Amino acid sequence: MARYRDDYSDRRDGNFRRFIIIFMLAVILAMGAFLAFWFITHDDSETFEQRGFWEFFTHLDRNEIGVVFNGQRSEFEPRPVFVDGELYLPIEFVQNYIDEHIFWDGGDRVSVTTRTQAFRIDIGQLAHTVNGVSAQLDLPVIMMDEQPHIPARFVAGLHGFEFDFKEYINTVVMTNTSAIQILARVVYDDEPLRFEMPENRRITFFQSRSPVLVQRGLSADETLIVIDDSGDFYLVQTQDGLLGYVAADKIEVVNLPQPVAEMPLQPVFDGMVNMVWDLMSNNTAVRNEVRRYVPYGLNVISPTFFEFCPTLDGTILSIADQGYVDWAHSNGWQVWALVADKLDGHFRSDVSRHVFTNTAHREKAIDQLVAFTEQYSFDGICINFEAIRPEYAGTYIQFLRELAPLLRERGIILSVTMFVPMNHNLFYNREQAALAADFIIIMGYDEHYATSAVAGPNASIGFVQNGINRTLWEVPHHQIILGIPLYVRVWRETETAGGIRVTQNAMGMDAAYDLFVSNGATFEWCDVTMSYYAEFRGVDEDGQTYRRRVWLEEERSISAKLDLVIYHELAGAAGWRKGLERPAIWGVLAEYLR
Repeated sequence: MARYRDDYSDRRDGNFRRFIIIFMLAVILAMGAFLAFWFITHDDSETFEQRGFWEFFTHLDRNEIGVVFNGQRSEFEPRPVFVDGELYLPIEFVQNYIDEHIFWDGGDRVSVTTRTQAFRIDIGQLAHTVNGVSAQLDLPVIMMDEQPHIPARFVAGLHGFEFDFKEYINTVVMTNTSAIQILARVVYDDEPLRFEMPENRRITFFQSRSPVLVQRGLSADETLIVIDDSGDFYLVQTQDGLLGYVAADKIEVVNLPQPVAEMPLQPVFDGMVNMVWDLMSNNTAVRNEVRRYVPYGLNVISPTFFEFCPTLDGTILSIADQGYVDWAHSNGWQVWALVADKLDGHFRSDVSRHVFTNTAHREKAIDQLVAFTEQYSFDGICINFEAIRPEYAGTYIQFLRELAPLLRERGIILSVTMFVPMNHNLFYNREQAALAADFIIIMGYDEHYATSAVAGPNASIGFVQNGINRTLWEVPHHQIILGIPLYVRVWRETETAGGIRVTQNAMGMDAAYDLFVSNGATFEWCDVTMSYYAEFRGVDEDGQTYRRRVWLEEERSISAKLDLVIYHELAGAAGWRKGLERPAIWGVLAEYLR
């Protein structure tokens, strides 16, 4: 019995010793793993891979200027250069980083525009103009490598940028002074600036280290600009322009700036716009007759005074009439004179091809429009260009950008007509046009146009709603005026041996109504189009059977469209054209657009 107890005691002591040994080994292994993990994730010693600064710009040699722009390394070519101690920026560089609208057509002049200023700068000259007024540059624009180079100090002053050249690293640091910056303070001395980070930017067991920039460490209390504060490492920029990553727990954010609220733009028009276009004629008697008709509630009239000369050198032909303007002003209306890209009364793409693409021609047209506004005391200019081709759309926007500051300086309103947005006309670039103009007018009609192969409504409610919705993707609601039809398309479908031939006539509201009533037609309201529909059949003098169809515009259909103006809080409405509407329409417009 005693022997049995001794054997049991020996086995128990052996098991205990083995437990102690295994436990100690587990503790030692756990401590080793912890220390290894801590070392990997926290040790910033010189054993990390080091890289020189020129590897920071892997595509440059030591004779080229590096660029850091708003916290990003620039890979763009061509690069800024120094000429006689002054920094110059290639125009392509400026377009890519600072001002996409700076314009050069390959000639001797560079055009620079802001919302309020239009600069015309001749290459190699100090003399230039700002909104038509002569001025002097400190440094000229110069030609190098077959493109203009702009003085950096001019760009900096115009667009609110700082350019700081760091000679010891041959780098220009460019910063937008109006941008909101998050600043941080380095907590510990000699913190490394890491060259790159793993894709997930998180500390992991094997991916916590990255190459360190060898030129310098970070000093305690050094101020950094935080570019990206996501993850365990922050992307930062030093005051001398170096970019890299620092562990989040090694820096301390010292400011969290609040966004500065933008000052609202002062409205350019008091109240809602109630406008009508007025189709003008060279015939003085016709214009005198037009003056006798005074629509109720109107506050803007837009006479079609201008088109382009067939010489296509930018000359504008005018039938403007001071008596007409005085008459309109005596009724309390503003006059927004309309200019169209027409030649001999027809829309022509030749205007955009020859006038807008040539700086001298473009400026000639602009100068004439400005002169006309002063000569006739216009309150606004309405641009109605309907024949722009995609390849000239950029120069069309440039035309607007160069015209707008000259008008704005004189208190002249600039409005621009636009088609209902469709995939085939998106090149009109409504967003950029709205940045230049005061108002964008949607031509909310011609859903089925004059040469349409099928008959249909001129402006169904779905078509108008779609036009507003898609325009709102690009243009703020307070800049949008809805164009509405004051005319009616009356369709004729004629049976011929070759099939149905579709033709149409544009008519006034009452004329169209009377035509159908006199032929025994009955008008029925259509909830889909939100308009009255009617049709009748007949036989013409050649024995051909035809059907006449109409989707009538009148008070109820116009009210449905104006409901959309109110719902979307648009700036107002504009009717095409004066003289085709029912008199009662003006009461409807006045009620909605008070």
